[in-house]
Amino acid sequence: GRALLTRVYDPHSHNISFIINLHLLWDGNHTTATSILKLISARITEADYVYLLGDFNFVQDRHKDRSCADGPSPPSSFLTAWHRFTSTHLLTEIHQPSHTHFSSTHVDTANTSRIDRIYTSHTEAERGAYRPFSYLSHVPNTLLTSTGKGGDRSPGISDHVPVSLAFP
Repeated sequence: GRALLTRVYDPHSHNISFIINLHLLWDGNHTTATSILKLISARITEADYVYLLGDFNFVQDRHKDRSCADGPSPPSSFLTAWHRFTSTHLLTEIHQPSHTHFSSTHVDTANTSRIDRIYTSHTEAERGAYRPFSYLSHVPNTLLTSTGKGGDRSPGISDHVPVSLAFP
């Protein structure tokens, strides 16, 4: 897995924000993903706001976030670490309901899942005032927008659709 952690200082408000782009990969026992969460957590202690986004490679709800209920789920040890991480940093998902990953090279037969997400540490009042929303970005090189003959994925085309965050 990998993580890009960016610290942003706003000289006008004196706020410190962290923007974390995370790509979790799964080894046999999820220790790498758990270790990444611990490393990030140790580095974002003074944040006013945290924005966590990326490819998490697991779903929150296997019945809502997958096209088929079958498939691996993270072990309880990782889920405990995940819930500890999100609660420690007061992270709430800025929900968008669309599936973002396609596990096949053909869009019509792909199993899909919602594994790309965005979280922020805004309070409920701030979310009400700022009204952040998450949506699928239009980019030219995804399975949904660049298909070859018969809807097959062309070489170099991502099997993910990127998710964006905006504040109106």
